[in-house]
Amino acid sequence: KSLTLSHIACYGHQEDFVVMNLAWIKRWLSRYYDIAPSTYKPGRIDHVVNANVLLKNFKQTNQDRLANCVTHREYVWSARDKVQAGAPLMEVLDLGCDRLTFAADALNVLIRELKLNSTAGNLKLMVLCDGVNALFTEYTMIHKEREHYEPGPYKEFRTYLPKKDWMIKRAKVEECSVLVNLKKLLRNDYSNAVVVVSADRTAKVEKMEPANKWWRAMEKDMKPDTRSHLPFALFGDLGWELLNPFIPVEVENYTPSELDSAIDYSIEKGWIRTEAGTATTRRELHFLRSEEHTSELQSRKISR
Repeated sequence: KSLTLSHIACYGHQEDFVVMNLAWIKRWLSRYYDIAPSTYKPGRIDHVVNANVLLKNFKQTNQDRLANCVTHREYVWSARDKVQAGAPLMEVLDLGCDRLTFAADALNVLIRELKLNSTAGNLKLMVLCDGVNALFTEYTMIHKEREHYEPGPYKEFRTYLPKKDWMIKRAKVEECSVLVNLKKLLRNDYSNAVVVVSADRTAKVEKMEPANKWWRAMEKDMKPDTRSHLPFALFGDLGWELLNPFIPVEVENYTPSELDSAIDYSIEKGWIRTEAGTATTRRELHFLRSEEHTSELQSRKISR
């Protein structure tokens, strides 16, 4: 699914779309950079570093397509930092890239203005989001009072207070300003745009055993794996209502011929060495894929 979205992003750039690419959005909920209290709405949390990195990547790939885009109202961050109505949208983008404190708010303004400029015909917008169902979970792993991410395990019964405290003071998705505004990009309330997202069971933020142990723990306790890969189960009522109407497309694992094509493409682009194209190495790659598929099937045995 991720590679399919990468091909779509390449197509969007070739067709002069302004591409907002949100790669594996779950990281914003679970393995984020520094956060800070919102400068716009009290009680909310800003992903200041995540937003700054996203704005810099967005500027690098789209700045030549924002020449006709303007702001539709005045935005004031401080006595010195303000953008007048009708100013080039690049001013908002530059401010978010240069001023870390206002990066999250600048990203929220950019999202609003992209929708308005898209409807006005100033650009063609393409929104890509990998693992979008992460936005429809209730809680994140963001601590409301600590500015930096700390690795787990986060177990509520731990006597070590910081880890226990982390689980108690987790923030909800609706308490994170950028996540709230990213979901506005998924609404069907603007035109001249296309939204392509992927949904995955692993994108959901949920408490479970480590990746190499979770299915063994379930098998030991005789607990079936009842998680569904279907859109309604992943989106929930709120996500389904927000995205509806949409066209679901099932993306299956690579077939042997598709894997060979992916190997050839990676060699052609210089992403992997030419040795990967030999018959022996190809058999090893096919074997690794079959082993991964076998492990996945083995993890599903307990639900049969």
